Amino acid sequence: MNSKKETDRKYLLERVGDIDVAQLYCDDFFNLDPKDKLLAYYLSKAARAGQNIALDQSSPHTLEIERKLISLYQFPQVLPWIREKIHTYLKELWIHGGIYHQWTARKLSLDLTEQQLLAAARVGGVNVDDVVNILIDPNVKPMNCNKGASDIIQQSYNNYYPGLTFDEVEKWAKEHEQHPLNSQVVKENKTLRERVWRTGNKDIAPGMYAAELTKVNHYLAQAMKYAAHPQKQAIQLLMKFFETGDLEDFKAFNIAWVQYEAPVEFILGFIETNLDPRSAKGRYEGIVHAVDTESTAVMAKLGHEARYFESVMPWDDKYKNPQVKPLDFRVVNIIFSCGDAGPLIPIGINLPNDDQIRQQYGSKSVMLKNIMETDRKTFRKKLLREFAWDTQEVELYEKWADLCEDLRIAMHEVLGHASGRVVCDWDPSKLLPGCYATLEEVRADLVALWLMFDPKLQELGLVDDVDTIGRVAYQSYVTDGGLFQLRRVPTADTLEEDHMKNRQLITHYILENSDAIAVKKKNGKTYLCVTDFETMRQMIGKLLAEIMRIKAEGDLSSARALIERYGTKVNTQLRDEVVRRVADLDIASHTAFVMPEPYLVRGDSRLRYPSDLTDQMLRFSSV
Repeated sequence: MNSKKETDRKYLLERVGDIDVAQLYCDDFFNLDPKDKLLAYYLSKAARAGQNIALDQSSPHTLEIERKLISLYQFPQVLPWIREKIHTYLKELWIHGGIYHQWTARKLSLDLTEQQLLAAARVGGVNVDDVVNILIDPNVKPMNCNKGASDIIQQSYNNYYPGLTFDEVEKWAKEHEQHPLNSQVVKENKTLRERVWRTGNKDIAPGMYAAELTKVNHYLAQAMKYAAHPQKQAIQLLMKFFETGDLEDFKAFNIAWVQYEAPVEFILGFIETNLDPRSAKGRYEGIVHAVDTESTAVMAKLGHEARYFESVMPWDDKYKNPQVKPLDFRVVNIIFSCGDAGPLIPIGINLPNDDQIRQQYGSKSVMLKNIMETDRKTFRKKLLREFAWDTQEVELYEKWADLCEDLRIAMHEVLGHASGRVVCDWDPSKLLPGCYATLEEVRADLVALWLMFDPKLQELGLVDDVDTIGRVAYQSYVTDGGLFQLRRVPTADTLEEDHMKNRQLITHYILENSDAIAVKKKNGKTYLCVTDFETMRQMIGKLLAEIMRIKAEGDLSSARALIERYGTKVNTQLRDEVVRRVADLDIASHTAFVMPEPYLVRGDSRLRYPSDLTDQMLRFSSV
């Protein structure tokens, strides 16, 4: 039984900077059997136990800054208006998972002068001398991931390669790197070495993050008591990986993980590599979700037809996977999410990221239903109406935009990331440093766009009219990629976040190389209108074939050329117009979420909705 009626629910809680904060709801939790509720509780505790790992990976200063600013915020003798400025900064830090903005990778600014901060620190008895310049001066350590820099490691101030350069890391890595996913690389006595992320055991020395990972494993051991056998085996293998730090153990976990289904599922560990300019080091994240069985039954049809969809891809046959298996796809509702996956949460995920495991064993793809539904309740439709050219387009959006987005995300995750095969001997992520993550997002989106007009979607009963759905999908994609995503970079002149570069690259490539998209003006406003859908699909197929070739062969020079030409540069005049138009709508650039929290009452797991970001994050910071 639900804890709150739908009509009684409050979604929007507050706005922090350019982000709306909303309460996340998960009705599916209340339909789980008692054993699965307890499993969700302990998996959530395990995920939360590693929260500080993600903060530390963002920057070596994040945890220290968080701790010191919390002390000042909670010290009553600090002037109220200064405490409020600190409070706002802390909320931004929690939302973005560190002291850098999630999409621009640029440092967040504390809205105080150096003198004001130092004065408050003296009153509160907190020494901020070592972090004051980082907090106040935007030119000190300005970006935590700068893939467009002359030295993408030296000029990226995350916590993966402190004080090192790209050349020395790459030279060392070719012969000595043993833990590309789960280590920090440091220089000691003029020699580079890895600080492996692991708990250690009687035979292996503890590594970096040993204390946090020990807590993670403690709660995973409790979760195992409530898991069915295949899932229990996967949890055991993940615990072994956290203990040893051996990537072979992580591969064994992923192989086990992709081969079972369960009503309560988890994603946990060092997963996405977007924060690393080399696209190697994984950032900690934890997600616990419940399967929406009704929605899954409909959308899973895509994964069942993976062999057909692979056969119609526009790339060369030598890049097609001849052994593609039916792919797992699920529509899920988040129960808990943290680290790299919260409070800002993606809307779709495909894992594992290891191409060899995908090709041999398959993958799991999920679409996060309660995240998407909350976004739609808060701002999505307002944006579509503002940037639509005419009333006919608005009417089509109102009727079909949600279905188009569901299909695009589903095909991006289940068919995009899981498709194709590489022919180079090396892992393409190692051959395409600074480019791989962007190209993989481009490839997955192009796959989804390519298939939008495929009659198989109508044959499967997913759409009634594939032509209408395809047209709405193409137009909404161009509007997003070329216009309203620019609201998220109100001051930057380049794009850094991989999904943003992906959408702009595709849109600008078609815009510059065909007449399929027209730039139109009306009442001083700019619109992008698809005028030739067939030509646009041909351009999508052409670009997709080239992107697949680049990935399959590890062609770094071609990758860089495409990204630099189409994906990174911001038209600042157009961006400023978009920012003004969005400001008139009074909507945020994105939504962050206050998590539901499973808790125990007399041996039973229940779910509460805290509805206060600060309260939740202060409790999380004390884990």
